[in-house]
Amino acid sequence: MGSGETASEQSGRSRLTGALEHQVVRFALVGTVNSVFGFSVFAGLQIGVGAHIHYLVILVIANVIAVLEAYVLQRYLVFRVTGRWWRDLARFSSVYLVALAINAPALSLLVEVAHMAVLPAQAIIMVVTAMGTFLAHRGFTFRRGGRPAGATEPRESALDLGPTAATPPVPWQDHDDAGPSAGLGSWHPAPPRTAADDVSKSEGIAT
Repeated sequence: MGSGETASEQSGRSRLTGALEHQVVRFALVGTVNSVFGFSVFAGLQIGVGAHIHYLVILVIANVIAVLEAYVLQRYLVFRVTGRWWRDLARFSSVYLVALAINAPALSLLVEVAHMAVLPAQAIIMVVTAMGTFLAHRGFTFRRGGRPAGATEPRESALDLGPTAATPPVPWQDHDDAGPSAGLGSWHPAPPRTAADDVSKSEGIAT
């Protein structure tokens, strides 16, 4: 048996490669990794020191760690930008500060009012805020050249055909009557050629 890929395997790989070219798909995959990582850090701290430290303090600590990890992955794998490292990090952190400002009271509401367990409540909040952070990072954090991160250069209009080519003279234009400043109104069709003209022309050539 040959060791080459089958047609179905090649087709499947092509579909996977094409899917990864979409920014939303990359964000979903990287976001899943980030969520698992951030939730694992939060859960680990909650299980390890939750008896001695309030869960909101643990949330802040886990958030700082998760933001640094998410920044690196989203910068290089999702939005694929370069340069402006510190500015982007500051913007990235500000987005997550807003997310944290929403997360903290929402978590407290679910735990204290809805009487949910801490871990399921935090899992729900992370899923809900994921799309909001994506839009914020695309349109604000990693924005380049006045366009959202990953946006392509605007294409020239299909009607833009470049410099206008010179219009060739009309075959039947009477050039003798058209001066330098003559416009379209000065164009006249050449008079029709008669048999007498042809005879005169042939006599001139014979002479």
